[in-house]
Amino acid sequence: MFFIHTLEGLYRDLTLEALMHKKEVGGVYSNSPSRKIIFGDSDIEGKTSKQRPLTYAEKSYREALNIKNELEPIFHAYQIMSTPVKTILPDMKITDAWNHFKHENVRHMPVVSGEKNIEGILSDIDLLKRLIITGERITNQTDEIVSDVMVREVVTASRVTDIRRIAMVMFTMHIGTMPILDDDKHLVGIITRSDILHALITYPPLKLWG
Repeated sequence: MFFIHTLEGLYRDLTLEALMHKKEVGGVYSNSPSRKIIFGDSDIEGKTSKQRPLTYAEKSYREALNIKNELEPIFHAYQIMSTPVKTILPDMKITDAWNHFKHENVRHMPVVSGEKNIEGILSDIDLLKRLIITGERITNQTDEIVSDVMVREVVTASRVTDIRRIAMVMFTMHIGTMPILDDDKHLVGIITRSDILHALITYPPLKLWG
């Protein structure tokens, strides 16, 4: 299930089909921080640590163990989303926001109110349209704040939304970032294109277009 958040804080539940007919939602592009991939123990060429070929019984036993240790199939947003989510306030000056982006090493942040309601989403591209950066320094003066430059309508999804549908929306609507909400519509995670690619590489059971 998807939702659209506006500056007024309104949203409504949408199916994928209904969402695809709403063309005016702005796209946001972003990167995701790199992650550490942890693999379980495995044998190389079916040999033990002493390089002795495994017997038929040993191979059968290990195959039975591996069945229990297989990665959980990936279907829903909560299984691949990044959490906790780095956010930003709507009244922050965009010059401070740029420094905040650099400090957190991100390219996008949901804009939230004091009640943790989503009011928009901000990317480094939005900031670069208003700021002149020379080297590492901001060389122009502006009193604009985050709410002046953020994307005001944001597509979000619930924790149990099918990843295939999220991928379709992100691709078709040119959205690079999708915030994820819990049952109370609170921000609990975020998914980027990099998260989906990471899942494809790390979790072989994931089949986006199965």
